[in-house]
Amino acid sequence: MTEAEFQKLSFHYKGIILFTEGKYLLSRSSDSYRIDIHSLYNFYVDVYYSKANNKIKKIELISLDTKKRFYSDIGLLRKDG
Repeated sequence: MTEAEFQKLSFHYKGIILFTEGKYLLSRSSDSYRIDIHSLYNFYVDVYYSKANNKIKKIELISLDTKKRFYSDIGLLRKDG
């Protein structure tokens, strides 16, 4: 599966694919969310878990900007971006 194919999936199917095929790597926190990063095929995905509502609010591909800000120190920046 490519990033573009994953992006086209519904929220429901993104969750199914992510939690059956993906691999949990680590978490970071914001005021409202715990954000879990998963590797899936040849890309990475952030899962936004609402602390207040106790549920997943968003599943999205990790952008290059996000990689640079939060994950470069753990080696998620590959040579190709």
